[in-house]
Amino acid sequence: MQRSLVERIRARWVTGPIGHGAAFGIDVALTFRLWVRWRLLVARERRG
Repeated sequence: MQRSLVERIRARWVTGPIGHGAAFGIDVALTFRLWVRWRLLVARERRG
């Protein structure tokens, strides 16, 4: 029982940060894309 419990905790520690990092990276990428689109729209409005 103790070994399986330790393995579960280790698995959580290993997958947790990686999964969180991946989700954070996706959020950053989406936010960056939205920011770029917004900047392009603002530039178009200023030109036109």
